[in-house]
Amino acid sequence: VPIVNHQLEYSVYGDLSQSIDPHRSQNPFENALGAHLRYFLSDTLQIGASFSNFVLNDLPPARDSLAGFDVAWSYRKFELSSEIVYRTSGHANIQSAWQGFAQSVIPVSQYWFIVGRYESFEQPQNKTGQVGVLGLAYRPLPPVVWKLEYRLGTHNEILAPDGLAASFAILF
Repeated sequence: VPIVNHQLEYSVYGDLSQSIDPHRSQNPFENALGAHLRYFLSDTLQIGASFSNFVLNDLPPARDSLAGFDVAWSYRKFELSSEIVYRTSGHANIQSAWQGFAQSVIPVSQYWFIVGRYESFEQPQNKTGQVGVLGLAYRPLPPVVWKLEYRLGTHNEILAPDGLAASFAILF
């Protein structure tokens, strides 16, 4: 949608079924609704906001909400991106929590990129987890990426443990 000589992109989603992914998720959703807005300030800079509301099956019925803000900047093949998310819960025993990341992608050659990422996330017992990631990505074609990365952090054993990881993705 054009707004003030720039583009606004929107996505709305929902699932009112009993579970989005009952076979793979440890906390399947009973239902979820949400939206994401992205505003293109220029060809290289965009900002976004998102919101979702959902119920988790493993807990007594109560709705949780997630609100976020994101920004992405790119110049040629350089990229900087970041997102901050705040989660609230309708459950008395689950605390609200902040999470966020900042990431940079630096081209080394036509197909190779260095990826650096920092993540911070609140967890139970008021321990803030932190993770630093350094990776090397190979992108022979625009939708294909092979990545090798090393993760190191504090209080990150459950969500993002230390170690070496490799992945292959086809982005579409």
